[in-house]
Amino acid sequence: MNKYIFTIILFFLFSMSLFSDGIPKDYCLNDDEYKLFMLINEFRNENELSVIPLSASLSFVARTHAKDIFTYHPDTSICNLHSWSDKGNWTACCYNKYVKSQECMWEKPKELTNYNDKGYELIYFENDNTLKPENVINLWKKVKASSEMILTSGKWKNFDWNAIGVGIYEGYAFVWLGELTDNEDKPDLCNPLGNIIENESSESKNSIIKNKTGKFYLIVGSFSKESEAKNEFEQLKKRNFINLKILYRNKKYSVSISDNSDISKVKKVLEKYSSKFKDAWILKF
Repeated sequence: MNKYIFTIILFFLFSMSLFSDGIPKDYCLNDDEYKLFMLINEFRNENELSVIPLSASLSFVARTHAKDIFTYHPDTSICNLHSWSDKGNWTACCYNKYVKSQECMWEKPKELTNYNDKGYELIYFENDNTLKPENVINLWKKVKASSEMILTSGKWKNFDWNAIGVGIYEGYAFVWLGELTDNEDKPDLCNPLGNIIENESSESKNSIIKNKTGKFYLIVGSFSKESEAKNEFEQLKKRNFINLKILYRNKKYSVSISDNSDISKVKKVLEKYSSKFKDAWILKF
């Protein structure tokens, strides 16, 4: 076989292994990707915001973009890291501040998956390829543009994230955020033991507080039976509230969605959810 033709075939097979139609059946999130997902939601929890559900579609887009950037380097000349090469099953995109239409980047979830909405991207890169999820989130916390995007504040205040995808590859970390809920099942974890992290954090929040703490709590329901309070707790957890507590006082079980020693922070949460919880009130306990 002609050496040149053989090389082309190898290159074609390599490209097909990197970029395939839809989400592969064996696709899974590695430990670092899952950890970064958890750290981002912990950052939101610190700011009294709910969990962003993990999206298989957006995670696959994130991993695919990381592989494309590392393999083909479309980020040359005036094209930045939001750019995409012409080597995959998508529309090539040279992205920079002069691009009039940002859809070439935003539309990638539609091009690669069944996620039928725009996606918005955060990027991190380390030259020495020793990327750690902790370094990524620590930088994003410090940078105004990235922290505002994660916390839906500033220019992002009118956005409501209902899906998040994480992809890490060869020193690149890509996170995609979307407002549409992903209809795909959550991605499998390459290491299923990673579920322990999430389960332990969720279970620890289901303990009943009986002794006074001096904190302010945003109460959204009060019940005479412990079972009723725990049922409400579980329903709120399914709605992606993460900072949940159950208080026991005056023979009543009260469910809280936010607590802080600073009442002004709890008032901000009350204001945010006043339309969803019309009878919510603040309790110092």
